[in-house]
Amino acid sequence: MGRVLLPPRDLTDADVAGVVAGGWGVDVRSVTYLPVGFGSHHWAVVDALGARWFATADDLRAPGHLGEGGPDARHDRLDRALSTARSLRAAGIAAVVAPTPTAEGAVTVRREGHAISLYPHVDGESFGWGPFPSAAVRDAALDVVVEVHTTSTASDLVPPNDLAVPGRADLEALLDRRTTVAGGPYAARLAELLDRHDADLRARLRAHDQAVDAEAALADRRVITHGEPHAGNVMAVLGGVRLVDWDTTALGQPERDLWFLVREDAELAARYARQTGVEVRDDLLDLHREWFALADVAAFAVQLAGAVSEDAETEVAWEALRAEVAGL
Repeated sequence: MGRVLLPPRDLTDADVAGVVAGGWGVDVRSVTYLPVGFGSHHWAVVDALGARWFATADDLRAPGHLGEGGPDARHDRLDRALSTARSLRAAGIAAVVAPTPTAEGAVTVRREGHAISLYPHVDGESFGWGPFPSAAVRDAALDVVVEVHTTSTASDLVPPNDLAVPGRADLEALLDRRTTVAGGPYAARLAELLDRHDADLRARLRAHDQAVDAEAALADRRVITHGEPHAGNVMAVLGGVRLVDWDTTALGQPERDLWFLVREDAELAARYARQTGVEVRDDLLDLHREWFALADVAAFAVQLAGAVSEDAETEVAWEALRAEVAGL
């Protein structure tokens, strides 16, 4: 999903401070935008007593990690995902970093097309997207995944993972030339890239559809999944790890989480099977790896097609799109 380096144009630090104060009753002293992560915007919040918080805003108006269906559908999915995280944490899974509820018990507050959530600050070491820093951290992340997969807590809350590629219709419109890439700093480069890989992209989308049809017959294997337990969502803390960013939580195949881990160490598949009694399927690892790649391609292509200027985010998107398309 898109790298988020710049604050949203329609949500200021003052807006975030007002939402946190009004929704959570926090006496806000300072709000600082953090150019980190993918898909969501983040702020560090400090209250009058010096306590630290972490605020997140998800844009509900465009397809991305929250899926299709419009702002209300995306907000419902996010609410269900974050409520699931709270339920998992309440069930005793200490590694789950769940949102703090508002005074009314909500997990988000809507403002200017965004859904804002608030988290307690976690003291620990964060890692970027890429390989895990060590086998120990990766193994600890697998232990958390196993714990989540083997709980039945709040399964009725969890949104389904339908494996639809978010932004697919917009990507196909670009490929079909129903949406033209006219003007903008990336117009010529993007059009040339999509032309060159047109047949590959269409073939991958068709293959994805066939794999999704096959997955539907395996509904009885579905479990609560985090969605993105990669190194960037893992924090090393005293005595273990914490798993953050539960906005992608959904009911899906175990391989939805496992491919992030097994790609670095194939032996983890056998370890998972020993701990859970569930054999890891290579075809489902491939399905979820491919879904992630196609979702990135769609998100980056649509972002660049609408770009009116070059900035740090669009440059990251362009380089990522080139790499993803080459990888497909």
